[in-house]
Amino acid sequence: MIQSESSELYLYSLWKGIKSRDSECAKLIETKCRHSNLKLDEDRELSIIYNEATRMAYGKSKSNSSQQKVRNIFDNIHVKNKQSLYENYYNFESLNFTSLSEDNKSIFPNQVKKESSDKEVWKNFREEGIDRIENGSKPRVVAEIIQHLSKKYTWCLPAYSTSAAMSFYEYEKSKTAFFLSLYKYLNEKNLKFEDLSESEEPYLMLCGDVSGIQKFIYNIYSRKASKSLKGRSFYLHLLVETIIDHILSDVAIDLHLPNIIYASGGKFYLLLPNLPKVKEALGRIEKEIVTRIFNKHKTDLYVCLGYVSFGINKDAEVFSSYQDSLRKVNSFSTLWGATSNEAAKKKSKRFEHLFTNAEPIIDNGQDKVVGGFDAFFGKNGIATSDAINDGSTTTRCVVTGDPVPRKKEYELDKFDEKSSEKLYATKAVLEQIQLGSTLQESQFILSGESKESTSIKNAIDPLGIGEMLQVFNKEKQLFASIDPDYDGIIRLKSINDILFLSKMKGGDQMIKNLSRGFTLYGGNKQAQTINGKGKTRPKTFDELAGSEVDDFDVQHIGYKRLGVLRMDVDNLGQIFIKGLQNEDQSFASYSFLSGQLDLFFSGYLNAIRDSGITNQGERYEDWVNIIYSGGDDVFAVGRWDMLLSFAKRVRSDFRKFVGGREDISLSAGVAAVGGKFPISKAADMAGDAESKAKKFNSEAKNAFSLMIHGIAEDNSLNEIVKDHISGDTFSWDKEYDFVEVLAEDLEERLQSGLAKGLLGKLTYYRILKNENKLDWWWLSAYHFSQLEKKASNAEATLLEALKKALVTGKFEMNSISNENININYQASTKERMLDLINASLRIADLKNRNN
Repeated sequence: MIQSESSELYLYSLWKGIKSRDSECAKLIETKCRHSNLKLDEDRELSIIYNEATRMAYGKSKSNSSQQKVRNIFDNIHVKNKQSLYENYYNFESLNFTSLSEDNKSIFPNQVKKESSDKEVWKNFREEGIDRIENGSKPRVVAEIIQHLSKKYTWCLPAYSTSAAMSFYEYEKSKTAFFLSLYKYLNEKNLKFEDLSESEEPYLMLCGDVSGIQKFIYNIYSRKASKSLKGRSFYLHLLVETIIDHILSDVAIDLHLPNIIYASGGKFYLLLPNLPKVKEALGRIEKEIVTRIFNKHKTDLYVCLGYVSFGINKDAEVFSSYQDSLRKVNSFSTLWGATSNEAAKKKSKRFEHLFTNAEPIIDNGQDKVVGGFDAFFGKNGIATSDAINDGSTTTRCVVTGDPVPRKKEYELDKFDEKSSEKLYATKAVLEQIQLGSTLQESQFILSGESKESTSIKNAIDPLGIGEMLQVFNKEKQLFASIDPDYDGIIRLKSINDILFLSKMKGGDQMIKNLSRGFTLYGGNKQAQTINGKGKTRPKTFDELAGSEVDDFDVQHIGYKRLGVLRMDVDNLGQIFIKGLQNEDQSFASYSFLSGQLDLFFSGYLNAIRDSGITNQGERYEDWVNIIYSGGDDVFAVGRWDMLLSFAKRVRSDFRKFVGGREDISLSAGVAAVGGKFPISKAADMAGDAESKAKKFNSEAKNAFSLMIHGIAEDNSLNEIVKDHISGDTFSWDKEYDFVEVLAEDLEERLQSGLAKGLLGKLTYYRILKNENKLDWWWLSAYHFSQLEKKASNAEATLLEALKKALVTGKFEMNSISNENININYQASTKERMLDLINASLRIADLKNRNN
């Protein structure tokens, strides 16, 4: 038997899985291992455990010898007892989420199930991947690089001949997680697999949930908000990665990447062995993490850990002794829900151990957290700290408003442009602003394996435990950051770049034990402008709104507002709990589902933002910033009209991504505000708009809501009209398409002299309609008939179309720019048609401001 070190077992499992598919790849892995004095052998007991792990990862999936490609996981999702009407498959192509080119959309499924060979995939795996691994690397380094290579190359390959939507990568990852957990369980209990009773529960499913994320990101003042938002968002990304690594690297747990079932959007799930020492470690780690985060962020952030023990019987059915008033765990879906519920229970008892412990919990010189009453209500407690501001020795952080000393190390301008006004920020905010500034030019995240702070210089430490991370761009910064005498493993992850092995130009072989991979993060790039010295810098929110424009940008004519977008997947919780049924349920399938969502929101959204172009030829990258995108959530800011176009593109591509299904949908809310409007308030408004979209059409969702703040500045609207403008909600399906195309036509007509008073009239009719005054429709017909008599031909055509539409609910008219384009739409009612026309004219009017 090989040595029982976790990293070698990890490599053994990867080797076994790849060996079953490509013998040449397996031979290359064996060669790399021999250089590390590790020999991979077949071992009877390990093989038995490995075979059991295979069965568990496979679940109830049925064999299908004709299955040659991976089926789209979203085809198998049940929504209200319905599945997809189509079968969609992925091509045999390496992962590519960085291009909008039709030829490069490897992550998008299609209905062509043509015969193809995976030989090219394995050839590239060998030549572009395994061959590049340095001889003599530690087993863990080899294993981690192969894990990332597997994600890049085998995400599109089927897991044997199965009818389920299950990729080879997710299957092998799940298998390895079960293998490591089961091995550790048996080894700790000094058992062989044959001694395991049928009623034992060898596994733990752990859910980690970082709560307070939205408040943490949004709750900032306007000063330096742009950089701080970006830095806080990425800081959370690094914080979650650090927490996961801290759990897996604990000496009592000692597990690796495959045991991460899912990690995105501030939430993560891990598969662990069900051992007393693991549970004890989780309790200790949770208290430590909560305490350290409290020490740094007070009550803004909180981490909950919850777990459920389980086993899998011979029929591939999940069983567990866990049971509460809501559910009994008897399937993968109920296990997922129960684990999430266990973490959620902790939220009602936040900081319990801090409040009940009267002794110092952390003492790092000046940084001290004292439990009990003093931690919350003492002289320096969180409940009294806001009052500490005598004006001479303390001031307020310009980003958070928290009290901060008037000392040099707290000055903001050392990370920013010089200012005649001295600005101060907390140390945490300074760190986040610096991170946000660095991120826009960074390609890599560097981290150390051990807790020795000497491993990486000038880096951040999110948890304050010596696990340092550094974000940087150039190769020379890498070598300057490493202690030459450090003998631990160094991890180098490319940010949103799958060319992680070939990215460095040379010299990285000088670093001992360098593990390389990639990570997905939504929004590492930001819209740029040029400062007075001719250097590029990120745009401020005012500049994104179009209010402050220099020679670098084309002057934006129109309504100058910053758009704030909130968007997420409808009914995602139900999709995970009830979406996969019977033979479609397996750990690999759930891992594939969550991984695909993360691929779209954390990876592909960057391609839309970085390469997308509107119908008018403007680029999203010049006007849109993704602040946060992960799991299924999106938070973005940008010029309001560009953000509307961006949101529609996200929704359109997501529909293709899920195989054309309308019942797996997105809902979104956009608030349009001034560039200096408090971003925290704007985020709340966008959240309200999103909630409105979720409730649209009897909670059918799949909708978009627009809330415009400050529209009443238009003096052409009388007071009664101003008071009734609050926002519009549309179904993505057809309604918004009609609103958009009609708005484009009306904008051109406004530029050609269409009377702007038309908007006031339509809004007035809408008010009458909303007040159930049924004479609105004949008043509108009479009014448009009278106007039509005096109008030009083009305007008369529009008035005739409006008159008929508000009586019949059907709009039909040729476009003013192209008579061959017919704008044709049938609304559900004439009342709904009035809403849609009103919204179209309002959008057209806003775009046409100042013309």
